[in-house]
Amino acid sequence: MKKILLFVVLSAFPVTRAWCQNPNTPWLPVGLNGETGPLGTLGESEENELSLGVSVGGNYYGTASSSTGSQENVGSYTVAPNIAITEHRPRISFTLQYAPGYTYSPQTGNELTQTSLDQLQYRITEKLTLQLGERYLRMNSWFTGLDINPTATTGNVIQQPNESILTTQTVQTNSLSTLNLVYQASDSTVFGMGASFSTGNFSNVQVALNQPLFNSNSGTGSVYVQHRVHGNNWLGVTGTFQRIVTSGQAKEGADNPSIQIFYTFAPSVNTSMSLFAGPSYFTSQAETDISLFGVLIPVTIPSKGWGAQGGATVGWRGQRTGVNAKYLHRVSDGGGLSGAVRSDSASGNFRRQLSQRWTANTSLLYGKNTSESILYGGTFKMISGTASLNWLMSDRFSMVFSYARDHIDSSYDNLLGSIAAPATTAQTIDDNRAWVSISYHITRPLGW
Repeated sequence: MKKILLFVVLSAFPVTRAWCQNPNTPWLPVGLNGETGPLGTLGESEENELSLGVSVGGNYYGTASSSTGSQENVGSYTVAPNIAITEHRPRISFTLQYAPGYTYSPQTGNELTQTSLDQLQYRITEKLTLQLGERYLRMNSWFTGLDINPTATTGNVIQQPNESILTTQTVQTNSLSTLNLVYQASDSTVFGMGASFSTGNFSNVQVALNQPLFNSNSGTGSVYVQHRVHGNNWLGVTGTFQRIVTSGQAKEGADNPSIQIFYTFAPSVNTSMSLFAGPSYFTSQAETDISLFGVLIPVTIPSKGWGAQGGATVGWRGQRTGVNAKYLHRVSDGGGLSGAVRSDSASGNFRRQLSQRWTANTSLLYGKNTSESILYGGTFKMISGTASLNWLMSDRFSMVFSYARDHIDSSYDNLLGSIAAPATTAQTIDDNRAWVSISYHITRPLGW
């Protein structure tokens, strides 16, 4: 009876085999570990081309903090040249983007910014695929979410760092490197193994934030298998081991092995959906020094516990509309908090091509992070909404108008607190961010 019921449920989604496809690597039959494709519409599909350009913009940032009772308004100006190369061939697909920049603000002075995105999928043999990714960002956090990249993929959720903490005016330097080997045993079975390494560093932390931000490194290794159970319905199992290290004032390390079951459904070549859940086992060690009669004695404090991880992702691209969304509940790197955190994060993005020259974007971000740190506990809750309008003035000139509204609730517990560093602080921050930029770009087709 159970087998008959399962067959009836799965048969409710009858699709042809030709529709089954990875949203980022066309020759693979399924998205892996919750990945979705880019946000751009089918009308904006990438071509084999070289693009060169430069953007000039102005930014307004206004914030109000409950801890100081003050309001602050900040303006800045940015110049950012950029280069992008996109190539899609039967055995190889890659995107290379790089944009160095310069920002000036009367309040904060001069800052250099950098963003780069490198993605490569190479079909080594008919069954073996190599996937490489590198993303680097050095930018003031007030630019977060204002410039949406429609060609960027959300990627493999297992390998994503924690990006659900919005830090007031802080300069963030983040990098993410990924490597995956995928073996397609048959039309219905895919095996793979992967690794990722991410770093998060913070500088120019504003007094208004009223708590420290800690640098961290994290690495993830995973093995997985996915099997088609019927039509375009796939089930998979992923085993993951994650190592998180916080450096600087707080020295903490955390290990987080987990197993997750993935259900993936692709009703069309332009649609992907994944649901996933599983247990994890968390262990952590914090290192500190205790003064005893004037002598510093190193002490290590351990902790451990069981947890659950899971979430959902969905992506869809139409001729003039693109949508993606995800929800994650997991143990992750601190993203600025000390040690590992228990994180709930969600995001939704909507892109609509209004006409040949006008495109609208909206996004909503939510994050709730609770640190598992034994010595420096902290929590962050963030809600951020962004809206932008892109105007293609001519074949070479474009203009972007963006606005974002942020609400941040944070608290910080220092168990080694003193008069200079209070034991507990809490605050609420509300931000308004606006951005206007004009860009010049030229493109050339690539024919090799």
